[in-house]
Amino acid sequence: MEFSKIGALIRDIRKSLKITQAEIASGICTQGLISRIEKGELIPSADILYKIAKKLGLDVNYFFHHAETPSLTYIEEVMYQVRRFIRERNYHEVEEIIKIEMKNPLFQMPTFKQFLLWHKGICTYYIQADVEKAMSLIQEALNLSETGNNAYSEREIEILNSIAILHSEAGQHKEAIETLEKAMAHLKNVSYKKDVHIEIRLLYSLAKFLSFEEAYADSIQHCERGSKLCLQYESFYLYGELTFQHGYNLMKLGQKKEAIVYFYKARSIFQLQNNSDFVSYIDEEMSYLK
Repeated sequence: MEFSKIGALIRDIRKSLKITQAEIASGICTQGLISRIEKGELIPSADILYKIAKKLGLDVNYFFHHAETPSLTYIEEVMYQVRRFIRERNYHEVEEIIKIEMKNPLFQMPTFKQFLLWHKGICTYYIQADVEKAMSLIQEALNLSETGNNAYSEREIEILNSIAILHSEAGQHKEAIETLEKAMAHLKNVSYKKDVHIEIRLLYSLAKFLSFEEAYADSIQHCERGSKLCLQYESFYLYGELTFQHGYNLMKLGQKKEAIVYFYKARSIFQLQNNSDFVSYIDEEMSYLK
């Protein structure tokens, strides 16, 4: 990718509009960062490029067409930024990206269009609180499956997880559990798993939804399976959440002493992760138990 061309293009358009680097940088990044991008010394991330394009009154694809950017690299960067904003719960930013990319010919292939529709559905729920519309979009994404209904890919299993979460958000916990059990069944048929964390995500979701249905003993089994996978993969990913959920189930079963042990363990994990919100929440739960 010839980023020097993109930087030079930004510089030329900026100068023609008589805008300073500081004015472009305002609300986006530092003036020094803009300077380095214009010199071709720094690769701009997709979200920074979107914001620069917006300030210059351009479609972001204008830069890539002129720089002759390999399409796959651009698509991967867009997908990375969407996932990042979703993790940060910045749904409005994701919505803005999707609005632009839905018109992009590069995203008309089923596998890429599926990705956009899936995340558009997620944003629709969290921004508009429209469960029906969100479900319709996510189901539309799932229907673009290239493997068919009998053999879902890892991404399609993740889409099922999103459907389950929306069911749960709508209070439909039984439907959420059924969807996750379907996802788990499909995951067993995946011969080579690129993302080892998918099963952990599914187990954690199942554990939570089973707790909502007061199936605490079943939830504990899923917590234990998920925690074992975390240890197997030497990963802290959802380990704290699974440990806390285990303690929560024990508390609901009246095993308060055992619950406190798990709460302390979860608290230590969240402290290591600098997750102060969860630490405070656990402190409240332990204070109540004591």
